[in-house]
Order: sequence, then structure tokens, then C-alpha cells
Amino acid sequence: MTICVVVLFGVIFCGKGNQIHKQQDLINLLGATYSAILFIGATNASVVQSVVAGERTVFYHERATRMYLELPYAFVQVAIEAIYVAIQTFVYSCLLFFMIGYNFKVEKFLYFYYFIFLCFTYFSMFGMMVVALTPGHQIAAIVMSFLLSFRTLFSGFLIPMPLISIRWRLYYWGSPVACTIYGIFTSQIGDVNLIIQNVFYSLNLNCFTITDN
Repeated sequence: MTICVVVLFGVIFCGKGNQIHKQQDLINLLGATYSAILFIGATNASVVQSVVAGERTVFYHERATRMYLELPYAFVQVAIEAIYVAIQTFVYSCLLFFMIGYNFKVEKFLYFYYFIFLCFTYFSMFGMMVVALTPGHQIAAIVMSFLLSFRTLFSGFLIPMPLISIRWRLYYWGSPVACTIYGIFTSQIGDVNLIIQNVFYSLNLNCFTITDN
């Protein structure tokens, strides 16, 4: 599934990494980054829920017989998931990095892999956490859909960071998706805050300008 998704995104946004001279090009590249990390990240968070929910019955049984302890069990869950995510991220990053057309340098590719790996990891851990806090994976899916929409609302793409009110700016800096987008753009292109100010700020302010007839 990961290969199919990354090929699809790569075909749609092929060569966008080198086209950064116009406002629309930057918006397209930002949308490509946002879509690429959110789609697979949300998929990981959803897929892991059924697996964790299925293991819960076994854990309860083994804990009752004092064979499992909570902390080692949680550590093993995270370690096993991290190995899978690392392999998934390597395949995803290799294909997406070159298909989008970022300027290839070893340090840029490693930064790209690092931020994508962290993104997929915290999405997977988020899905596991929601299952652990709810009675079952059905309720966890409902809760996760609400929390996922809320945490991506302030990621800097749906609502550009300069247009976020000062009192809500803390949600932007506390959003993991915003940190991922910021890290990818900063490592590949430049200061993302300056890009957002130059592209989105003027673009959105023009939409709210009132002209006298």
C-alpha cells in the first residue's frame, strides 16, 4: 500500500521540488508535503488500532497470570512498531524525494527521512495511545477522527500561520504536523515562516480586503 500511495503522490506532484519561483508553485509544494505526510500518517494511526485492540485480550490474560508487566509490554510495542516504521519510511522517502524532485544532497535526504520517520512514528503512537485510552477500537476510531482533524487544523496549511490569532498560535507550535512541515521545508528550501509570509499572507489578506465602490 505504501508503494502505491507514494507512486500516486509522486506522479501527481512530479518535479514540483524544483519549481519554487511562483506563488502557486510554492502552494503546490506545500500542499504536496502536507498531503504526503498526512495520508500515510493517518493510515498508520488507523491500521495500528485494530492490531493493538486485538493484542489487548492477550495482554489482560497474561497480566493476570503475572507473565506481562505494563512498562516492558509498552516498550516492546513501541520498539516493534518503530522497526516497521523505519522500513516503511525508507521506501517512502526514497521514492517520494526523487519523484517530487528535491535538490539531492545527502544531508537534505537524511533530514527528509528523519522528519518523515518522526511523522509516521508519532502518528502510529497516537493511534496506539487512543486505543489504550478507550474501551475498543471502534470508539478509538471515532475519537481519533476528531483529534486528528483538530491537530491538523493548526498545522499551517489549512490556516496559514500568519492568519492564526495570537491566542491560538500556541496550537500551531504544539502541532506535530506543523513541526514536520516546518522541518521539511526548512531543510529542503529555506525558512518556511518567511515563505508563508511572502505567499499566504499577501494572498489571504487580499481576499479579506474591502474596496470602496
